[in-house]
Amino acid sequence: MTTPEQTADPNQILQSVTSQYILAPSAYANLPVIAADGGVNLVNIIGEQAVIKVPKTIAPARITMLRNESLALQLLERTDLSPYQTPALIQFSTDPVHLIASFVRGKSMTEEELKQLSIVERQRVGKSFGEYIIRQIAAVDPSTVEDDALDQTVGSWFDFFDSNVGNFKDPNLPSLSRLSESLRRKWHSHTQELRQISPYFIHGDLTIRNVALNDNLGISGVFDWAKAHLGSLAEELSTLINGDEPLFETCLSTLDKNGVAPSFEQVMLWREMKDTSFLIRALDSQGGETFEKFKAVAKQRYPATDWAELDMK
Repeated sequence: MTTPEQTADPNQILQSVTSQYILAPSAYANLPVIAADGGVNLVNIIGEQAVIKVPKTIAPARITMLRNESLALQLLERTDLSPYQTPALIQFSTDPVHLIASFVRGKSMTEEELKQLSIVERQRVGKSFGEYIIRQIAAVDPSTVEDDALDQTVGSWFDFFDSNVGNFKDPNLPSLSRLSESLRRKWHSHTQELRQISPYFIHGDLTIRNVALNDNLGISGVFDWAKAHLGSLAEELSTLINGDEPLFETCLSTLDKNGVAPSFEQVMLWREMKDTSFLIRALDSQGGETFEKFKAVAKQRYPATDWAELDMK
């Protein structure tokens, strides 16, 4: 019999937190607290002075993610990414589980809001992403990063790919089996290339939702560092390639002009491996929301493939 996951209580944490930045509960007692849904976390913005993250459920994976983010923030505090602010670490605790960081000023934007911008404006955002990535890889010396401390994206992508795409073969799903075999061959070749290049310190989840933009659509801040680790720029850009085309293409072009751009094929391979792995993992959901989501991605990614086999699942 498994023990149900314990639900975290942000209010309890808000009343118990003390630190050098927030000296006592009275320091924020009269400040407005804005609650938001941060994916696996509950996020409270306290008077535009601090952000407190609390996992929705107190599970080992959730604790690991906040711990990883706190380690990344400590590392970033020793670098100079100005004018790109990164939240300063205030307090991390496993009991009760929470992470508090200073507030990053700027406007956050959703994918839907991004699409409302003109092409020129989206290209400007893409250039800002490229310029930020260049400053990030220049600011952090990979040799100073203890990768055993910074968890490899909370479970190595390599292991995730191997346990899904790497072993998949199902006579009832011939198209997906052929796709997996094709991706396995490409991935094997790519991993050989990765062994020949030095890794960079990467954010791991660099999307439009995880940056703050100023009035000129430049990046003024970057947050949500829970997946930061040593990796490749192809992996870093794989979170952008599914988004806005003008943004991604301008970001890639900016990196290319500085001689650090991965190839489009490498970035696309990372994205395909992620999407296909998630699809295979979701096969047992029998038409659940996650399966339907990645089935739709597969149909869009590979329109020439007959996906009738997935429609029968």
